[in-house]
Amino acid sequence: AIIEPDPKSVALPFRLTGSGFRDFFGHDLTGVDYLALADPAIRQHAYDCVMACLDTPCGLWQSTPATTAEGGSINYEYTILPISKRDSVVDLIGIFVNFEAKPFDDLPGLSRIERSTVWQWLDIGHGVPPDELTGGAPFG
Repeated sequence: AIIEPDPKSVALPFRLTGSGFRDFFGHDLTGVDYLALADPAIRQHAYDCVMACLDTPCGLWQSTPATTAEGGSINYEYTILPISKRDSVVDLIGIFVNFEAKPFDDLPGLSRIERSTVWQWLDIGHGVPPDELTGGAPFG
């Protein structure tokens, strides 16, 4: 998937999603704000970390619990990397999700994304954000 963060408001709208995302989330997410899927308590922090990935630039790997529509809990992992749609301005985030972490038959549908349990910044040659920016995220 590709997200185009809005630097003027706290929003992370999906600009493009593939069939894996449709299968994982149960519907097409194109145009949906990623933060609308997240627990309200972590929305600002999630936005700040994505913006840090653009500003540094760097990547981020996370293992994240999610609440299913049926009330169960699953873990999935994803990697985000900054990309550019023009010149050298880093303004998009590419996302790869390990969909195999979701038991499709047992727990269909996703209700809410929780706070990540393990994080790892990915240095792609420009360093990583300072620790104080991450708000005490649990790094692995």
